[in-house]
Amino acid sequence: MRRGRFTEIEGANRTGASRVLLNVRTRTWKRIANRREHRWSWPRIPDYVDGELERAERFRLERHADTCEECGPMLRSLLWLVRALRTLGAPPEASVVPSVLERLSAEGFR
Repeated sequence: MRRGRFTEIEGANRTGASRVLLNVRTRTWKRIANRREHRWSWPRIPDYVDGELERAERFRLERHADTCEECGPMLRSLLWLVRALRTLGAPPEASVVPSVLERLSAEGFR
């Protein structure tokens, strides 16, 4: 028997059906909210790694990264990489920029 927009399930009590519907709605809204947080967080990961986010933004991104299967590993790996690169400490004379510029100008590129 149809009532409104939903079909009643024979033998199901209304409270149980209401709980199922509420659970489906809740999961749907959580999934939508998570995708929205993901779209907000993903482009801000480099800013987080560089320390350029405000406190509230950092907290928001950390909270999302704790549960996101994409952002969490990406953030952790970038933070690890930055720490590892800082330990290398290349001396200034090891820069390749001057030699590259000389070679380009010798070959006629500007």
